[in-house]
Amino acid sequence: MRISLCILLVINSFWLLGQSGVIDSLKLSIEIASSDSARLDAQIRLANAYKNTSMDSANIYIEQARSRVDSSTLNRLWIDYNMALSNIRYVNGDVEASLDRVDRILDDPEVTSLNYTDRCDFNHRKALCLYKIAQYDEAAELLLVTLDTLSRYEDYGRMGGCYNSLGNVMRYIQRNDQSLQYYEKAYEYNTRAGDHGSALRNLASMATGYSMLDSFDRSIPLFKRAIVGSIEHEDPYLEAFAYGNLGLNYVDIEQRDSARHYLEKALEMYRSMNNQIRIARTSSQLSRLYLLEEKYTEAINILQPSLDIARETKNLELENAILVNLSKAYAGNRQYAKAYELSKSHGELTDSILTKEIREEVNNAQVKYETEKKEAEIKRLALEDELKQTRLRQQQWGLIGLAGVLALLAGLAYRLWQQKKAINQKNQENEALLKEIHHRVKNNLQVISSLLKLQSRSIDDEITQRVLLEGQDRVRSMALIHQNLYQDGNLRGINMHDYLSQLTGELVDNYQVGEDKVAVDIDVDSIHLDVDTVVPIGLIINELITNSLKYAFGQQSDPKIAVTLRQAADSLQLRYEDNGSGFDIDSLPAGSLGMRLIRSFANRLQAHTKWETKGRTLVSFDIRDFELAKPVTDE
Repeated sequence: MRISLCILLVINSFWLLGQSGVIDSLKLSIEIASSDSARLDAQIRLANAYKNTSMDSANIYIEQARSRVDSSTLNRLWIDYNMALSNIRYVNGDVEASLDRVDRILDDPEVTSLNYTDRCDFNHRKALCLYKIAQYDEAAELLLVTLDTLSRYEDYGRMGGCYNSLGNVMRYIQRNDQSLQYYEKAYEYNTRAGDHGSALRNLASMATGYSMLDSFDRSIPLFKRAIVGSIEHEDPYLEAFAYGNLGLNYVDIEQRDSARHYLEKALEMYRSMNNQIRIARTSSQLSRLYLLEEKYTEAINILQPSLDIARETKNLELENAILVNLSKAYAGNRQYAKAYELSKSHGELTDSILTKEIREEVNNAQVKYETEKKEAEIKRLALEDELKQTRLRQQQWGLIGLAGVLALLAGLAYRLWQQKKAINQKNQENEALLKEIHHRVKNNLQVISSLLKLQSRSIDDEITQRVLLEGQDRVRSMALIHQNLYQDGNLRGINMHDYLSQLTGELVDNYQVGEDKVAVDIDVDSIHLDVDTVVPIGLIINELITNSLKYAFGQQSDPKIAVTLRQAADSLQLRYEDNGSGFDIDSLPAGSLGMRLIRSFANRLQAHTKWETKGRTLVSFDIRDFELAKPVTDE
């Protein structure tokens, strides 16, 4: 799949109100408004109408509305103001601010005047924000819930918008066939609702889907239909979108004159709208054509300001794409020092993006694990509470006559036996559930590791490939923890000798160091530690071993690694040593990811760290914040 199409512009799934007639009417409403509320309503609507055609005008009117809106009333105008502000922030590229605004309304218990359309619109906007920050599962789930509500009211127009957004989500996770099915549903519902403008945007979405499949014979006619329709419906945003992506199609089929015409037309329109994010994206796409034509100076002239936009809006993916093209342009212009500097920035940014994605995936898996564990604990406590209530009721019957008491006690004893049997059975089920949770977390982490491995095989760039493989090792070190939990049957802790032996062995096997096998000495007390302590220790050892295997043993004929873990009265003493060449710790780059991770996890453990790196590497950690595994007790 072509990289360029992975950053295609996402069609705005909300309804555009930017026709000149509507805008003129709203401006007149402001002039003749007989009350402050009427004037405020017109300002909010104008801000929303301008968001895709003139961001400067949108910001002016939303600022005027902000000075008038009363946040203490939580009325209709307050809700409309927050929706318009969220829309404007989203279109302007500030997704976090847009999501924060939506959550303020949805999570505020005092906002009781939301009707079903309000709630669906806010949920739709929230789903779009989640999708923009790569939380695709959450976005799809929220859209499906919203569609279920809308279908009960037969709200075909809003259903069309939600289906279009679902298509976008599926497209970004490369489920292109399913994406096209959702776009077709969106087109069907918007047509039934008589919203021909939105139906045109669905055609453009379908065209984008066919472009992802390289079906240009189908995508190009659809983009041209969208252009004609957008002109008829006075929808400049859709017109610019269709021009830009039609230009990309012509780049891919090597019709450069047509590609230049449509891409430059799209860039001109976005500049007239002052839509900075779209300007930067389209400039990056146009630079591909300039690079193919060896017009390196022209590429540099449009990419440099685009790089500033990407950095100002903190759009890491866009910044990374621009860095790649800008580095190629400077290299083509024989400015090799500048090209190298940009290529280095690209590598560091790729490292940052991948690390963030890995951290998010691991955190999501950990949250799911903790949630399921808490649910199992709640069930167990509920059964224990029920048993306590049963015992209390038994005591109350003690005042009955002796004969009745004896008969009742016999019955209650049998019932108590049944209750205890049920509790024991439930505890066994909870243990099985916890075991399954660890198994699933391990499998999820293994999937992430496999995806990183597969991705590394398809990438030629050495820096990116190295980052992916190191990320795979870090994920694997955490997967081993959960594997040991469910395999050993001790769901409350990790045998540190077994875990560190297995982790070290796998890393040594993965890195071939010359023809000599690395000797490994694991000297660990018989300690079982809690998962929250094992994770940072495992990641620290992973970074140290990886560094040794990559850099320490270049000229060493007898490579050795030693890992020691001792339990003191109120601390753990972790020691790592290799007999390699050592290194100058002061010469390490300030942004070294490995060193940042070691320091971060050492801080998490409240560990004092001591480094000796002359002629060898010896690192000692005095760990103060740790937790031993809770002993398993039989009921």
